[in-house]
Amino acid sequence: MKASINRFCSVASTIERTVEQRITQKSQQKGTKEGLTNALDAMARRNMADVKPSCVVRKIDLLKRSDIKSGVREFILNCEEGSDELKAVDTIMDIAKQREAGFKKKGRILDGFEKDSKIPQNLIKDLNNKELPVFKTNEEALKEMKTGDVFFVEGDKFVSIVKRDGKTEHLKMSPENYNYLFPSVDRYSSVQSEFGNCYEVTALNALMDNPKTRENILMCIDTESSPGIIKVSIPNSVLGKPVEMKLAPEGESYMRGAKGFSVIEYALGKEYERELINLKKKEFIRQGRDSASATLEGLYACGEDRKLVNFLNAPDKTKSLGVNLRDGGVALVPWSKLGLRENKTIVNGEKEAEKLVRKPKNSDKNVSEEFNDFLAEHYVKNEPVYSREEFAECMWSPEFFENNIVEASFLKDDILLGLNADHSYYLKPVLDTNGKIESYLIKDPHGIVEKPISFEDALEKIDVISFAKID
Repeated sequence: MKASINRFCSVASTIERTVEQRITQKSQQKGTKEGLTNALDAMARRNMADVKPSCVVRKIDLLKRSDIKSGVREFILNCEEGSDELKAVDTIMDIAKQREAGFKKKGRILDGFEKDSKIPQNLIKDLNNKELPVFKTNEEALKEMKTGDVFFVEGDKFVSIVKRDGKTEHLKMSPENYNYLFPSVDRYSSVQSEFGNCYEVTALNALMDNPKTRENILMCIDTESSPGIIKVSIPNSVLGKPVEMKLAPEGESYMRGAKGFSVIEYALGKEYERELINLKKKEFIRQGRDSASATLEGLYACGEDRKLVNFLNAPDKTKSLGVNLRDGGVALVPWSKLGLRENKTIVNGEKEAEKLVRKPKNSDKNVSEEFNDFLAEHYVKNEPVYSREEFAECMWSPEFFENNIVEASFLKDDILLGLNADHSYYLKPVLDTNGKIESYLIKDPHGIVEKPISFEDALEKIDVISFAKID
């Protein structure tokens, strides 16, 4: 019986593990690991030569898998034979299978695949090269590494990143802790676990995806100052000090994937809580309710989260105040928090569209609705611009997308395009050979793939873009 490609790869992987085990065993018995390397490497090469593994992934092999979903099947059929996309979907299917076999099903990694879906290039790159690059000197690293790349120099304590100014800087993470918080693949496949904070997930994924803004996330985190503790320093913070948590982050999270995103998400929640407490205290004092203001501050200072939820009449009594506060908003709020201060919102239409975007004010708002108004007033310094002309001018400009990260949203569902109203999407352009925008890619925070959208559909269907300038 002819062995399958997957079987070849499996055998090759087994050989590698066996060689490593033999190195360890022999080095424990006598001699050093280094002293045995050459002989065992030669053995490995001979064994590998006998197997001659070929990891070329073929459509016919993928289509035979029992765990294939209909959307994934259409995607595979639309791929070119032997393409990087086929290799990527093969690995993604394996990851999904491994996750579902665990005690906590994490699924959804295959959701959103359709015939014309695109796997993000950062994810494909990660799937093909999972190891953290290691160099002997910083100068050597700079010759190969590009903006946003993370690497390690032998002898250093921390990993480093190439910043958007072309210089390198140490991150406050060891290689072990960097790989723990932002493991390969997960850092580009983190998704929203439920509805409520799509804008926040979109914002974090967009920052990580863009090489120029990756540093805005990674430079917030410090795992080295205090053993077993993560410190997160938000650039535009109201707390005045880092948010601290255990190195193994626990608690409520709206993101699945890289633990580093959960860490940032937790810190943002603390930022929002502090701002809401200050807002409500001022409101109570204006009403002459000084005792209520003091009670609120006391509950917050003592960490009485459940009592805070009841005191502020949060809509979901089963969730913490931080989670309640994530229900709604635009991506430029966390972008602003994470250091991108210049932002703007443009509505694709004239002034009459305002009634579709802004909810009428009333006296019966719950705390999350009040807080959403506060976020808009606090972060969106300028009123949204209602101009189809300015919207179009931004959308057909490659320079605009080069200098900003962009969120798109819709006022009504579009069944044909599979887009949801009041939902946040990460938007980026596809350039033709002349450097002009020919179409776009739009990413739903509930899935890992990108959906192509034509230039015409983007101008006609997208109702609002919010964007933050990259300094």
